[in-house]
Amino acid sequence: MHRPDEEKVTTVDAGLAHPAVEIARQRVIDFDPSLTPVAVATRPDVVAVLLQSDDKRFTVFVVDRAGEWIPPDYICGTPRRVRQREADTGHRPLYNVSRSWFGWPSSDGDQEEGWFSVTGMAALDATELAITSTLESTVAPIDEAGLAFGIVRARRDDQPAVEIRTRDGRAVAVRP
Repeated sequence: MHRPDEEKVTTVDAGLAHPAVEIARQRVIDFDPSLTPVAVATRPDVVAVLLQSDDKRFTVFVVDRAGEWIPPDYICGTPRRVRQREADTGHRPLYNVSRSWFGWPSSDGDQEEGWFSVTGMAALDATELAITSTLESTVAPIDEAGLAFGIVRARRDDQPAVEIRTRDGRAVAVRP
């Protein structure tokens, strides 16, 4: 069931054919041609595409401006380290965590509001990633491979609260 506060997170392999996926892939192709889209978080005015290679990870926010999907001018990636998933969520609920903030300048050039993303690998018992900023909360499912990926609208100076929810009902905070 899709709750109102949930974003739509879809693995690319599940058949999502959003035009933002190819736009994001083209945006990072010069950094590493092996970067592959692995997940997509969609909202009405923005799509966040997660691309990975063996050693890199990029989250590319593509924004809808009057029906045209526009990639960002500036993008940033993080290292990706692959390791075996833990059986149970412990004191480190996400490993290989990436956090990023993205915003477009407003008409006055200010970037007060934008999008905050969290990506990481969760333990086998993890079911959801919850993110709460001062503007909103969202819940995204953990995929079968343990990938946690979600976005939330946030202010530039926000430090959104992030937690992993487990099958046994625990909510474990992800520390910055």
